[in-house]
Amino acid sequence: MDVRMLPLIAGLAAAMALAGCGGAGSDTGGGTAPTTAAPATTAGTTGARTYRGTEGNVPAGTPDLTAVRISDDFTTVHLVFRFGSAPPLRTSTSGGWTDMLLMGIDVPPIGPGPTPSGWTGLDYALGMHGVDDRAVFRAMSPVPGVDAPPQRETLRSTVSGREIRIDLPRRLIGNPTYFAFNVAVGREGGAETSSAGGDSIPATGTARYTLSPG
Repeated sequence: MDVRMLPLIAGLAAAMALAGCGGAGSDTGGGTAPTTAAPATTAGTTGARTYRGTEGNVPAGTPDLTAVRISDDFTTVHLVFRFGSAPPLRTSTSGGWTDMLLMGIDVPPIGPGPTPSGWTGLDYALGMHGVDDRAVFRAMSPVPGVDAPPQRETLRSTVSGREIRIDLPRRLIGNPTYFAFNVAVGREGGAETSSAGGDSIPATGTARYTLSPG
């Protein structure tokens, strides 16, 4: 991914930090958990769909996001993130860094898309760090008419080889007919320069997924 997208990753990271997403831990690969539990915008199609990135377009040793597969059923959006090597995300205490995965979701009415300086149209963010066996989901603003902090949920994440799977309940995003999204990965902490890499699907803007009738 172009270094101009790094501010977008940083902005999403800040949002997830507010939600209590974890930080660097011991030198290790990605966490594991039980399998249970929970180009510009393009037209979506109902049912399973795979969105592909470019393999090998980031510095060696940094997270290389190669595909995002999305499917859904009546209750759940199934997200599978595939990387160029295993483990997908890593963490180093000695280096003071952790890899992270961040997904921004925008539901209708669709607002402005992501730019190098942020994403003002973002409705929801989903993220995890290298050693976590959980992902943090949060709404970026309070539910209209409810005087309460933005919604925050913890979801199980499952790492298997080069893939991370997260099951997102449809109710958490309001069960829309479709959503726009961008998935970004990068390295937080340590020497946060262009050499730390960064990757996203799609490379710019958002892609769109249409859910089956729920």
